[in-house]
Amino acid sequence: MAHAATVAVLVYAFAGSPLQIDIHMYFFAALAMLTALCDWRAILTATLTVALHHLLLNFLLPAAVFPGGADFFRVVLHAVIVLIEAGVLMWISQYLAKALAQLLATPQDDPFAAELVLVPARGIERWLSQRLSHRLGRGSGADGVCAGVEFRTPRSLVAELTGTADDDPWSPDRLVWPLLETIDASADQPWCTRLAAHLGYGYQGSDAELRVGRRHAVARRIAALFASYAAQRPQLLAQWTDGIDSDGLCAEIDTDLAWQPELWRALIARIAADPPHLRHARTVDALRASGTGLPPRLSLFGQTRLATTDIDLLDALSTNHAVH
Repeated sequence: MAHAATVAVLVYAFAGSPLQIDIHMYFFAALAMLTALCDWRAILTATLTVALHHLLLNFLLPAAVFPGGADFFRVVLHAVIVLIEAGVLMWISQYLAKALAQLLATPQDDPFAAELVLVPARGIERWLSQRLSHRLGRGSGADGVCAGVEFRTPRSLVAELTGTADDDPWSPDRLVWPLLETIDASADQPWCTRLAAHLGYGYQGSDAELRVGRRHAVARRIAALFASYAAQRPQLLAQWTDGIDSDGLCAEIDTDLAWQPELWRALIARIAADPPHLRHARTVDALRASGTGLPPRLSLFGQTRLATTDIDLLDALSTNHAVH
């Protein structure tokens, strides 16, 4: 519902513009995006939200929907198109669940081996387990049982593979404190001038108090930024660690960002653990060399986004496991 409401706000923002009618295409795109959730209920809810938005505002506030004012025929036309699209998308979501059920119904070599299914959220886990119970373990009746299937999120699997399920020194929340210490110790360095000024080092008066108050929030944001680099651009951190101040694509880094590589090198010197890109490379090599204690068959369902490092780990897992 919120997904569709966001598009409605965007359409309203274009009120009075000839482009407003074109922004309606975003409704259709938004519905298509929901297919990634593999849940027909989400698609149906969004469809009803769009229909009510068009119908009510066409009479109450026409300018928020159409550039030319109220147009009931156009409302009906859009409704028919949305319903057709929603029907196809809901069929696709059901088909994906059916395809997974057919895969899981194929016996593994070990009859006691569990199935591992990676889902993006608990809601999809509950819906999917219900759908699978209509097909798995079913005899002559209509219902079966979804047993021997372990549902997990990709994040929990990655944490297990990298050995960070209980403690990760490179998680943003943990990284904030050594990062603050590093900034304090480096504030007088030439490369840290821009960051130090932003945080009020060397300032006096009320302005200094305001800037110093940013320290934790800024450190938390930088920690999240480094964590994002580790997940999406590990080659960038590898180059910075080796003393190469590039943007990760062999190009020179922007001047206003030149403090980031220096801060990263100062930070890893304070943490008694392998940097995340080295830990990731070591994990990938280990997975390719031998299997893990995971079930022999893994399935990913309804994933909307995977980081580069997650894909690398899944690719390495496929060496000794069946990944679907």
